[in-house]
Amino acid sequence: MSCGKRLFSFRQWVFFLLLLLTFISLVVFLMLASQTIYKFSNVRASHKKFSWMQKSNTTNLGQSIFTGKINSEIYYTAPEKNEDKKQFSTTDIDQTKVEQFLARNPSSIPQVYRKDHDAYKRYVQYLTKKEDFLPLQTKAVVLLTNYRSGSSFFGELLNQHPDVFYMFEPLIMVSPLEQCNIHVNLKKDIMKQLTQCIFPDWEAMYRGMQKSERPLYNRNIFVCTKHKFCFAPFTKELMLEDHCPHSNISDHNHDGWSDCGMVNLNLVTNTCRRKKMVAIKVIRLCDIYKLKNITEIPYMDLKVVHLIRDPRGIASSRLTLHPKLNLADAMKSTCSRQAANLDISFHEKPEWLQYKMFRYEDVALKPYHAAKSLYDFLGLKFHDSVKTWIVENTQQPIPEEFGTSYKYGMTETDKHRVRYDPWGHKRNSTSIVDKWKRTVPYPLVKRIEAVCSKMMNMVGYLPVGTIEEYKQTFSKHFFVDHESE
Repeated sequence: MSCGKRLFSFRQWVFFLLLLLTFISLVVFLMLASQTIYKFSNVRASHKKFSWMQKSNTTNLGQSIFTGKINSEIYYTAPEKNEDKKQFSTTDIDQTKVEQFLARNPSSIPQVYRKDHDAYKRYVQYLTKKEDFLPLQTKAVVLLTNYRSGSSFFGELLNQHPDVFYMFEPLIMVSPLEQCNIHVNLKKDIMKQLTQCIFPDWEAMYRGMQKSERPLYNRNIFVCTKHKFCFAPFTKELMLEDHCPHSNISDHNHDGWSDCGMVNLNLVTNTCRRKKMVAIKVIRLCDIYKLKNITEIPYMDLKVVHLIRDPRGIASSRLTLHPKLNLADAMKSTCSRQAANLDISFHEKPEWLQYKMFRYEDVALKPYHAAKSLYDFLGLKFHDSVKTWIVENTQQPIPEEFGTSYKYGMTETDKHRVRYDPWGHKRNSTSIVDKWKRTVPYPLVKRIEAVCSKMMNMVGYLPVGTIEEYKQTFSKHFFVDHESE
């Protein structure tokens, strides 16, 4: 064989290369398929967990679910002096029962407690602690808004206030995203109870619904039932030592999602009732009139905060998470609901409704003015701790009129979260207002304006001009510029 002779021909090399690529593609396909099958089997297994408890009818749904007990396996109910079992439940707690329950349900024990015996001991003591129930809460504010309207950030103005007990999206257990006509009466009942700091047994509620009408069992619903409280990490009070014993030997920063276990609803109830008011953020209650029954509670002082956002900004935010979504149709539905609620608030003005509307754009550009306007409406003081939180999450220093200026520079980690975390609370708030002009194509902008024109006119959002003007106006705000009243 001559030294210049090639080992393989060109065609053979191409054949081997194609064979290798086919093999790699097959391996990738099998990996993805196995992951899909695993997730599907988990979802089915999760549904099977509830199927044996499924009831044939839902006539009594909503009854006996507002018990005030942490878990029926842990507590037994003593004779009650108060006949209203939905409001008060006197419980005697046995530490042995708590430990037996945790032994049968190891997923209820945060991983950090498995390494820290002292933290685990404090966790058990927390679950066994009992207090007499305080009087019902009589002040509430409902933050009524829509999906991807900046409500997570705005809601933190309530969550960070020391006089407020905040709840994030409790209706997730009974309603898929923005589906207004499902379990309407149950939603009303839940809201009526939560405004008084009466918490339901979420698992009993979920399994009591017809299987075809339940939201798909997913991680969020699993966490709600596991913690006995929906989105507990978004309630600041529940992340403190009083409700989440912290480990002293953890090798990472405290994370409420993984490092906190289920809550003691007896203690949570009293924490909620000690506050000056309770605040509840909802995107799954679409008609403002569905809140009227709350005002029928004796001595209840209900206020409604309505958060509006430019529909083009909502579309941009949704497009990031759902690239294949039919945005024009979705925004038509969203804008129709917004316009209907604005009509009620601006024109009908029912006597029961204490109402204030905020535009997300005003909140983003002037967060301190918006916060002061919010707290004035609610009768709350603008605390320095909230001002500090705004500085650290918006990059905007405190104006002199609101006290000592405090400057803050975002770390590289913070900047990464601003760019890539659609669920986070840190925002470069001035740039986020105009982001839609860089992400939403001009034809889609015009279709959204066509289906949302009534709502946009009512709150001062301006249409764009020609495509040439649209390309040249990235520094222009397309809304009437005014300070929050």
